[in-house]
Amino acid sequence: MFWVNFTFIVLIVFVLNTLVKLLLRKLLKIQNVKRPFFSYNHINERHRKIDWAFRITSALALIVTNYLVIIEDYSIYLILYTSFFYIALDYTVRAFFECKYSQNPINIEVLPLSSY
Repeated sequence: MFWVNFTFIVLIVFVLNTLVKLLLRKLLKIQNVKRPFFSYNHINERHRKIDWAFRITSALALIVTNYLVIIEDYSIYLILYTSFFYIALDYTVRAFFECKYSQNPINIEVLPLSSY
């Protein structure tokens, strides 16, 4: 039964990953660029540093989450929540850098409340 649950969680994480990517691309109107599966295509040096910081913190968070689930008997869905959070954060940063540093950057501003 463990492998069925594990497969189900991996499938959910994959689907959520795809949905977050599509949603951010639609919201920020970014064209899809085909890249190799394990690519390190960073927009600039700052993006590379931030991306690696997220990778390290997400790896540490998943190790702690696995400890909590296995040893401390927390819910298995804690892994799902942690994975979804870091996937969303990763794609948000990628979308921001692609939007901000593209050839035609979009000016993202927050309008003051008086203009509504």
